[in-house]
Amino acid sequence: MKLSVKKGDYGYYLYFHIRDAKGSPIDLVGYTLNLKAWVLGAPGDIKWTITGSIISAPKGICRFEVDNTHFTTAGKYVGEIELTKAGVVESTETFDLEVMESA
Repeated sequence: MKLSVKKGDYGYYLYFHIRDAKGSPIDLVGYTLNLKAWVLGAPGDIKWTITGSIISAPKGICRFEVDNTHFTTAGKYVGEIELTKAGVVESTETFDLEVMESA
């Protein structure tokens, strides 16, 4: 998956459907969600973390609100969604994230 956003834009939501390897929705009941982004090759240097909201737990639907501190530097990044609950930390497949210049 590739996600493109405009540098400096904010006040909108990014929606995701979280699915397992077979394509079935992951039930998000009890999970905390964080979208994390970093420069390719530097996963230890997280540029942005956005806490998500669950829209429909059984269907695996969630959203992340972009504010004015997110996507402030144009470039190509890698992203993933980290799912956390008591005794469990799981991450989705990584995806390409491009922050594009904007006038």
